[in-house]
Amino acid sequence: MLYEAMKKEIEDKFPSLQFSADDGKKLISIPPAYEQVGSIDIQDDYDELTIFVGNFTHWHCGYINEKSDDIEEVKEIVSEVAEYLQDMFNDKIFMWGSAMKGGGTQLIEGDFKTKREGYVWSGPYHS
Repeated sequence: MLYEAMKKEIEDKFPSLQFSADDGKKLISIPPAYEQVGSIDIQDDYDELTIFVGNFTHWHCGYINEKSDDIEEVKEIVSEVAEYLQDMFNDKIFMWGSAMKGGGTQLIEGDFKTKREGYVWSGPYHS
């Protein structure tokens, strides 16, 4: 249920975005805009979506009781992921480190300074 709803949300919100979908694995993959950042993979784990963010981190979104078929819960989860993707594609997420020890944070315009080397979706971040 989450996988199909997420595919539709991406198609609706980002009509020009090229992505692949593996229906068997319930996995959506968005290729990187900048190779060293890596791709974004969205995995339907049946009761939540796990978003793997490039080469840096991952996060879990939502919890749904699959037996309830609550469409409002599904809409809320996919909407939250779509908002995150919008911020990512607009270079509003700063990422650092690696998959072994890394992370990401929301950039607040004019308020983010760091000495840490890192990236936004389009490439290296310079504060």
